[in-house]
Amino acid sequence: MPVILKDLQALHDVIKVFKSNISKDSLERRRNVDETQKKITELDSCEARLNKLKVDIHKSQETLELVTKKSATTISNQLHQCKQSNKFLNEFGREVEQLLNVVTITQARDDENALKCLREVNQKIVINSFCNGVRNHELRTLIKARNCVTLSEAITVAIDEEKNKPCSSSVFFM
Repeated sequence: MPVILKDLQALHDVIKVFKSNISKDSLERRRNVDETQKKITELDSCEARLNKLKVDIHKSQETLELVTKKSATTISNQLHQCKQSNKFLNEFGREVEQLLNVVTITQARDDENALKCLREVNQKIVINSFCNGVRNHELRTLIKARNCVTLSEAITVAIDEEKNKPCSSSVFFM
């Protein structure tokens, strides 16, 4: 990431120099002020986009630093203690998925091969955590019985089963 920031800074400096040259030299040499003004406006737009890109990169770096500062054990504990409570299934699923990504990145520590391997291993663990966190016991059992391979699949199964679940008021007792 730091290399990208240095490249962006160098590009930013070139734009500044180019703008100042256009501003000084072109206005004196050219009669077509509108064309020069148009180029300056385009450069201002490029400079604004570059500044936004720098801010976005800094935010990404801060997020990455935050992720790597937490220990994998802490995040793993959060994952195992995660409960649906009063959240909708899709919200709970997103929360678990986010924790999956954070724990995997934290465990991998910039190793691409480890990242791929850990992603697969953590899927199984996270599916179990998701199932255990679902508040409806019957739904929990149904999800586990489906033997889902990915968390996304488990979330989809849970949402579909919840939609198709018959209302308790429609059950007749004899």
